[in-house]
Amino acid sequence: MQPAFRRKTDRTTADSLAWVIFVPLTAVACVAIVALLPPALVLPALSTLLVLAGFAFASGLYLAGHRIDRGPAEAWTTAGALVFLGFAAAIMADGREALAALEQMQVARVAGL
Repeated sequence: MQPAFRRKTDRTTADSLAWVIFVPLTAVACVAIVALLPPALVLPALSTLLVLAGFAFASGLYLAGHRIDRGPAEAWTTAGALVFLGFAAAIMADGREALAALEQMQVARVAGL
């Protein structure tokens, strides 16, 4: 005898919840980086954030049992795009300006002591 109503456990609900949590956190972190850091440090910081977000997203997919050959291709594409954008931001960043900005911040901190 089958039950009259069998509830399915839908993986898309869990996946949607992950998107609802992950995307706003990444967006808030990007906005905070742009608002708080000097302009010379924005691209290196965004690079680090996007690469780590892509790796974290891919790790979450892998640990959830999704594999590249089977599973949500859009999610793997998004993880790859985050890593790609992070590398692109690193390539576009000017290392000399970033180091000069870090040195200025360090001098200001020492002078404030």
